[in-house]
Amino acid sequence: MNADERLAELGLSLPTIPALPGQVQPMLESVVVHGDLAYLSGIGPIGITGIVGADCSVDEGFAAARGTALLMLRRIHDAFGSLDVVDHWVKVLGFIRSAPGFAQQPAVLNGFSSRARPLRPVGDRNERAPREHSRGSRGHRGA
Repeated sequence: MNADERLAELGLSLPTIPALPGQVQPMLESVVVHGDLAYLSGIGPIGITGIVGADCSVDEGFAAARGTALLMLRRIHDAFGSLDVVDHWVKVLGFIRSAPGFAQQPAVLNGFSSRARPLRPVGDRNERAPREHSRGSRGHRGA
């Protein structure tokens, strides 16, 4: 079973990344390949607003991070035509808009990890389990 079939088996579909407003043209590439690594530009959750720890809960932030993982997977799919090009995620860096004093950013970022990780069933791809990725999460106040 390939990663695209696994996505369907999980009942998931990749969302469409909306166009930028007006005449805005991105100045950076969404996906840059260097050697065997693909670097992805960040994207936030679409249609979700709020500050975790103030007007939305950890669970709502977790759900937003899961949606963000699907958007990142869409970027990979658009760039390469398939999710099978991904062996594993090397590093994930999450910026979580959070209230002063909020310290559960890693719990929010777990949403991303839980959605991005299970695309390849255990036993597939060289008979080994999917590898974990390194991760960093950071709270910030701005948009």
